[in-house]
Order: sequence, then structure tokens, then C-alpha cells
Amino acid sequence: MQDFRFRQSCENGMFVRELNPWAEKCILWIHGLGESGLCFEKTAHHELFSSFRHLIPDMPGYGRSLHPEQPLSIEESAGCLAAWLKSRNVKQVTIAGHSLGAVVGLILTRNHPELVSRLIDIDGNKSLKDCSYSGKAVGVDLEEFAQRNFPEMLDKIYFSGSNSEAVSGQAFRGYYASLRMCDVATFYKQSLELVAYSKSEHLAEDLKKCGKPHIYIAGHPGGADKRSLDLLEQAGVETVKLSPSGHWPFMDCPQKFAEVVYEFINREENS
Repeated sequence: MQDFRFRQSCENGMFVRELNPWAEKCILWIHGLGESGLCFEKTAHHELFSSFRHLIPDMPGYGRSLHPEQPLSIEESAGCLAAWLKSRNVKQVTIAGHSLGAVVGLILTRNHPELVSRLIDIDGNKSLKDCSYSGKAVGVDLEEFAQRNFPEMLDKIYFSGSNSEAVSGQAFRGYYASLRMCDVATFYKQSLELVAYSKSEHLAEDLKKCGKPHIYIAGHPGGADKRSLDLLEQAGVETVKLSPSGHWPFMDCPQKFAEVVYEFINREENS
């Protein structure tokens, strides 16, 4: 029987949620830029995932995790997650990374393939046009970003979530709550890195070459940019579009999302 109560702990400087610790099959959910594991709590409780163990950390500098003295790079965040998985003796996880979390998951898979069984990329960055929020950090120093750009972004996200009828209204409300807890210096540093990764347009090809079964799940029409979808098609990455959805397809289309993930995992296990 599924346990509907999250176990909560602080490990390696991270706040961690865990559901169904008895389960053999494990999904590691990695949140996006400025987000927290809060965004995945409802998804983990979906009935199709009742036989899975779920690990949902807040990465360092985000959510209820500690704010590091010096913000970590994206690569260092991936390394932090890898060290934490090893400390728990967790191997062969399915990584489900959203947005920035997909890039972190890709790096973790590349650097520590023994820890990963498959990779689910949820509306992860693939081109510069995907940088709606990370792009706010470009061209300004940290002080100006913290005093002007970040508060302006918060206001816009708050009002985006105020329309309860909007497709991504719930997602924006949750994003606003998580952003209020994040370390602005971490957001700023990883925004600039994410823009650089996206500008290179190598991420679609890197996903194809990750060495593990993988899939890209795009929100449509308000998620991944057309340029990113074209890059994924050129690279030969299996891509599923979920509609109607914005950048958070797991929140905007929860049933369709769960069905796609469940089918992908079972397909790869059976093969």
C-alpha cells in the first residue's frame, strides 16, 4: 500500500522528501531554476507511481535547503546530488529533471552513469529562447539583479499565478512560493550558466548521446520553444508534447504526464 506521508530530512545540506522508501524502483525528481521539490509533491502521489520510491530534494540554495556560503555551479550541484545518492547507497535511479533540473540530471548521468538507469527530460533548456527567467540575469551584476530584476520578475510571476483559470496558474503560484525561499546569488550564478549552456545549442545532442534510455517531455504550446523542438528532432531524441500546457507539463497535464512516464519506464524495463 502506498504511504501518502513524505519522510522529511536534512542531508548533505539539502532538504529531502522521500515517499515509499520500501519500493525497489526509484525516481529522483530534480526541480528547475528557482524552484523547489514542492512542485513535485502532487506528482509523486499519482496512483501510477504508487509502486515507486520517490526522492525529491531541494538543491543547495533552493527551497528549504541551506544557502551555501558561495553559490554552487550547475556542475557542482550535480556533483552534490551524486555524492548524496552514494551516501545513501542508491543506484540505478530514474532521473526526472525539469528545466534546469534536466541539465543537472544530464550532467549527473554523464559524470556518474553507474547511478542512473534512465533520464526523463521535462521541458529542459535546449536553446536560448528557453531562457525566459534565466535571461533576466544577463547584462547586469548581482547587486542590480537582486535589487531590481529579481523583484520585478517576482511581481510578474505573482500576477501570472493570480488567474486561477489559466493553464499554468497553479504552477506559477507554486513557483512564486519557491522563489521567495531561494538564494538570489545561486539563482543569478546558475542563470548565467544556463544561458551559456542554452546558447551553445549542444544540449539536445548531448541528451541523445547520454548513454542511457531517455525521453523529452515538452509542454505545448507554452513550453519548449520551437527552436528547441527542432534541435531535438534533428538530434533524434524521442519527444512527447503534452497539451494544453506551459513550462510545467507535470502540473498542467498531470494524468497525461503520469501515463507517458509510466509507459516509458515500463517499456525500458521490459526491453
